[in-house]
Amino acid sequence: MTSPVNLTTNPDGSQTLKVTGVDLTIDDIDPDTGTGSITITAAGGFAHLPNVLQGLPGLPPVFPAGQITTTPVAHGTALPATNPAVTLIDPGGPGVASQYGLEFFINSGADGNPGSFALAAAADVLEATATILGQSLVVTQVTPSLQFGFASQMGQVYYPSVINSTGTSGGSNRTIATVPIPSLVYACKPIVSCQTLITPTDGTAQVNLVARLGNATTGPIIGQGFGLPGQTCIVNIAFGVAAGSGATVGVVNAATPTNVYFNVEQVGGTTGAFTTAAATTWGCGVAVFPIR
Repeated sequence: MTSPVNLTTNPDGSQTLKVTGVDLTIDDIDPDTGTGSITITAAGGFAHLPNVLQGLPGLPPVFPAGQITTTPVAHGTALPATNPAVTLIDPGGPGVASQYGLEFFINSGADGNPGSFALAAAADVLEATATILGQSLVVTQVTPSLQFGFASQMGQVYYPSVINSTGTSGGSNRTIATVPIPSLVYACKPIVSCQTLITPTDGTAQVNLVARLGNATTGPIIGQGFGLPGQTCIVNIAFGVAAGSGATVGVVNAATPTNVYFNVEQVGGTTGAFTTAAATTWGCGVAVFPIR
C-alpha cells in the first residue's frame, strides 16, 4: 500500500511534504528554521500561508512616573474592584514600548484619638504659667526663645469726663480734670497733653499746669507747663518726668488701674489769687504707650 504522505527534496535543498487525499502541501521546508509554505486545496477551496518566522519579543510596557497616581478613599469605604485602574496612554509600535497610566485607590487611615495639649505647659515657652487675658507668644533672644505672657499691645487714648473751672478761692493747688486709666494687660507710660488759660487776679501769683500720676497731691509729675508770675497766659503742658528720674517713674504696671490728675498749682512763694475756666481749657487727654 502506498503511503498518503510523500516527502520530496527539491533541487534547491528544500523539501515538499504532500498529503494526498486532503490535498495538503507544505512547500519549501527549511530544516534549519523549521518553516515552510502551506497550501490547502480541500473541498475545492484554496488558501496559502506564506513563510512565517517567529519575531523578537516586544518591549515591555512603560509606566511613566507622572502617570502613576494615588486616590484616597475614605476610611471604611470599599475600594474599586479594579485597583489599580490601568489607562492606555500610548500603544507603542515597532521598537517603541507601549505606555500605561496607573491609578491606585488607597483607604485613608482611621481618625486618631483627640489630643490634649496646653500651650502654657510647653517646655520651650518661658513664663508658662501666665494666664492674663490678652497675652500672646513673643520670640526673644533668651532661652527658651518663646515667652508666654507678653500681651498683644495696642495704645489707647483716654479723656476726662468733665473739666472744672476754678475761682479765686480754693487753695493754691486745684484739679481741673481727672483722666482714669483702666486696668490694662500690659505696662505702659502715660503721655499727657493739656492747655489752659491762667489768669492771676492780683498780679503776683505764678501758676503752673501739672499732670500727676496716681495721686492728685503726691503723685509723680509726668507733665508740666510753666506760667508767668502775675501774668495772664496760656500754659501748655509738656510730657515728661524730672531729669535723673528712674526708669520706673511714670510707669503704670499691667493690671493696675489708676488716674492722671491735671492740676493748676501755685508756685511756692507766691500767694496771689488766680482763676481758670473750662471754656479756655482744651486738649486734656492721656495716651498710653505700651512698654516691656
